[in-house]
Amino acid sequence: MTSVANAADVSQAGSVDWDALVARYVAGEKLSVLAREHGLPWQRVWSVLFRRNVLRTGGGNQPIAGSKSSHRLRQQIRRILRKELGRGPGLRHEIQVNWPDGETTVAAGKPHPKLERILQLAVARKNVLLIGPAGCGKTFLAEQVARLLGLPFGMASVSGGISEGQLTGRLLPVGDKGRFAYVISEFVKAYETGGVFLLDEIDAADPNIMLVINAALANGKMPVANRAERPYALRHPDFICMAAANTFGTGADRQYVGRNQLDESTLDRFRIGQVEMDYDPEVEAALCPDDELLHRLQTYRQRARDARVRRVISTRFLKDAYEMKQAGWTDEMIDEALFCGWQRDEVSKVRGY
Repeated sequence: MTSVANAADVSQAGSVDWDALVARYVAGEKLSVLAREHGLPWQRVWSVLFRRNVLRTGGGNQPIAGSKSSHRLRQQIRRILRKELGRGPGLRHEIQVNWPDGETTVAAGKPHPKLERILQLAVARKNVLLIGPAGCGKTFLAEQVARLLGLPFGMASVSGGISEGQLTGRLLPVGDKGRFAYVISEFVKAYETGGVFLLDEIDAADPNIMLVINAALANGKMPVANRAERPYALRHPDFICMAAANTFGTGADRQYVGRNQLDESTLDRFRIGQVEMDYDPEVEAALCPDDELLHRLQTYRQRARDARVRRVISTRFLKDAYEMKQAGWTDEMIDEALFCGWQRDEVSKVRGY
């Protein structure tokens, strides 16, 4: 088992009697008062109360509908883990996060070197921007963070051409006799009720979509024009916005030609949460446990970089190649798939002849 992060390090809370703190909260004391008294970020206290299923809504004493106790959450994650372990040797790893109240959460998968940094940002409820090449595990890492924090996960590809309604919700003829009614989006649902939401391909988004995202991340509320009864959504304390990009928001480059320049106001919302990623050899070794195949494909990648060949040989491809080799493919068939569409001189540079 790999212990990835200790949330107590994030909160810098020292020794806290969490049972006493929770008891005082259940008795009616305010979360903000308890957080200030113990020198804790309110998000840290919120997370503990959320996992103990005692959060109040609207000033009352009823727990949030649908929330799960940490015991049930750990059971769910361990069921997921057993399912993943049954798929083969590539995922025989387990990640554990230790919380300051003594609780732990566990998820399957090999930990990426940047996972602890991202968890620290997520626990502090900062916006996170994952920047890295195609297929290096950005989406998987975002899902892993959600599992370890015990929060729902959602995502949307915000590449060019999507409408604002995919983020803010739409009016659709789903009511009686075809009456148009508001249908909430996954983004608004996570924004209002909590969860980790990934904005994928954010550096390919149109300006109109970026204005919606900027508004949501700016002031703790966002306009929902199609919802007449509640035209504004309020940001839930457990909403964590993550975004994934192939560039640093400076626009298209020679390899990612379809990327747009991100506005400085957008980049500023993610400034503290920028995390640069790359292909991780240990993760790739776990996903592609064929040493010869792994070495050959990683050598191809390094030669492509050295020769400035604008091609991607991703962790995703290594995983797929291993699975197809187990299904009977030869090395030649794998190389044929990899080099499909390449120029002859590019293949020669990468193969070394």
